[in-house]
Amino acid sequence: MKNVSHLVILLIILSVHHIAHAQFVNSGFRASLNTANAFDQNTFNKLGMSAGLVTEINPAKFMKLTLETNLIMSGDTKHFFEANDAKYYSVNLPAMLVIMPKKNFHIGVGADVSYLLFSSSGPIPNERFAAGAILNLEYRLFKRLGIGLRYNHTFATAQTLTNFELVSPDWQDQYGTVSLSVAYYMIKK
Repeated sequence: MKNVSHLVILLIILSVHHIAHAQFVNSGFRASLNTANAFDQNTFNKLGMSAGLVTEINPAKFMKLTLETNLIMSGDTKHFFEANDAKYYSVNLPAMLVIMPKKNFHIGVGADVSYLLFSSSGPIPNERFAAGAILNLEYRLFKRLGIGLRYNHTFATAQTLTNFELVSPDWQDQYGTVSLSVAYYMIKK
């Protein structure tokens, strides 16, 4: 199963790279630190990290469609960098419609699907898929460098995903994640 997960990640990365060669498409890299269950006072806020590829499709000057492929690493009861804790690795696929009301200021809303790939030293939960909504604010410095703040709210988790629908979703397992990110874009002239 682990080899299949690696193959899926490789195919996604290659497809995003292929799309990025179009004239109206920009690509880049994003890295972020995030907190899990940031608004739950009964849960210890764990620091996680993610890194991935970003593709922007620019149909108009004031609007973009942003697609991402992110690999997320998080701890079970401790921060992602601490030892003696289960590390969970998941792939996250957000898609956002982004508007630019002012120069260099981007507001994005969208949806995402996540899949828990594997755990380095802990049990994998039955619910490996998650679906949620995203609100993203980003300010571009020097046109290529972006600093962003993102809120991701997971609505449901499920064991399987069939025809892009969560099978037997658990609507009780909702949580929010806040992340601070840095992105570098390879913008074509």
